[in-house]
Amino acid sequence: MHVLLLFEHEKNRRLVADSLAEEFTVVEGGEGDPPDEAFDLCVFGPRMLQRHGEWIRERRAREQPVLLPCLLVAPRGRLSLASTELWEVADDVVMTPVEKVELQARIRSLLRARTLSLSLRSRNDELEMARTELMEQNERLEQLNEQKNQLLGMAAHDLRNPLGVISAYTDFLLEELDPSLTETQRDFMSRIRSSSRFMLGMINDLLDLTAIESGRLRLDRVPMSPGALLRTNVDTNATLAGQKEIALELEMGEDVPRLWLDPEKMEQVLNNLISNAVKFSHPGTTVRVGLHSTEDGARITVEDQGQGIPSEEIDRLFRPFGKASVRGTAGEKSTGLGLAIVKRIVNGHGGDIRVESEVGRGSTFFVDLPAGPPSDPEDLASDAP
Repeated sequence: MHVLLLFEHEKNRRLVADSLAEEFTVVEGGEGDPPDEAFDLCVFGPRMLQRHGEWIRERRAREQPVLLPCLLVAPRGRLSLASTELWEVADDVVMTPVEKVELQARIRSLLRARTLSLSLRSRNDELEMARTELMEQNERLEQLNEQKNQLLGMAAHDLRNPLGVISAYTDFLLEELDPSLTETQRDFMSRIRSSSRFMLGMINDLLDLTAIESGRLRLDRVPMSPGALLRTNVDTNATLAGQKEIALELEMGEDVPRLWLDPEKMEQVLNNLISNAVKFSHPGTTVRVGLHSTEDGARITVEDQGQGIPSEEIDRLFRPFGKASVRGTAGEKSTGLGLAIVKRIVNGHGGDIRVESEVGRGSTFFVDLPAGPPSDPEDLASDAP
C-alpha cells in the first residue's frame, strides 16, 4: 500500500522513508505542494499540519465513507493533544524520537483500518447493486403478474358465458324432457349440470381473485348489523345442511355493535365458511355459527364436527389453490380458491381470519372484524351517511 510522507525537513523525511521502504510503497512530498498521487496513509510533521491541513481535510472528505488515515509525527512536549484541529486531520500521533518498530506497528494498524473500510465500501456497493437488481426484478415480476391476472381475467370472462349457457340448457332439458329420458340419459345430464356448475363457480372465483390480486378489491361499506347478514346466510345454507342431515345452529350474543361492511362481499365470506363446514361434515353432526362482541368489534365463528385439517396443511389453506387433503363427505369438489378470496375480503375490511382444527374432531374458523368506520373514504358506499 502507498504511504505519503509530508515533512518539511528532508532529513526527517528520509529517516521515516528508510523505516518504511522495505514494507510499503513510499511517496515523498517536500516543502511545495503535495504530490497529486493516490495514497492509503499520510504521515506528516507538525509544520505540515499548519501548511497542508486544509488539503489533508479535503482529501479525507473526498474518500468518504472510506477511511483515509493520517499519522502525525511530532516532538514530545511541543504539541497540544487537546487541539480540535489536530484530531480533525490526524487519526493517531507518534512522539519523537520514534522507534522503528513502533512506527511500523502504528502504520500497520491504520492501514488495516483502511483495508477494512475499503472492504466495507465494496460490500456496500455490491449490496446496492444487488438491491437495484432486485428492485428491477420485482418490478418485472409485478408487470408479469399483472399480465397474468389480465390474461386469467380475459380467459375466465370468455369462459363464463358459454358455461352459463350449458348449465341453463341442462336445467331446461332435465325439467322439460324428464319423462322421455332414460335413467342413463338423466344421469349423464345431471353429470353435465354438476360439472358445468362447478366450472362456473371456479370461473367466478378466478375472476374475483384476479380482481383482488390486481388491487381492484372495491368495498362499498355501510354501517349495518352483522346479525341480520349472518341469519340470512344460515337460512340459505340450511337446505344444503338438511340434505346431508347436518344440524345448522346459530348463536348470537347481545350488544354486538354495528359494523362497517360491504354486504355483498361479507355474504360471500359467510356463505363460503358455512358451506365449507357443511361440505366437510358427516351426517348426524352439527355446524354451529356464532356472533359475539369483542373489545374492538365483533367475532364470527363457524364450528363444525367434521374431519378436521392436518396441522401441517393449515398454513396453505388461505393461499390460492391451497387445498387441504380433506375431501367433501358427499364427494363435493373444491377449487381451492374460496378461502383465499375470503381472507382478502376480511383483510380488506381491516379484520383477520384464522382457524383451529383437530383431525377427527372438526374445525373452527374465527373472523374478527373492527367496529370503526373505514380509513379509506373510497370504501364507503355512495349512499352511506
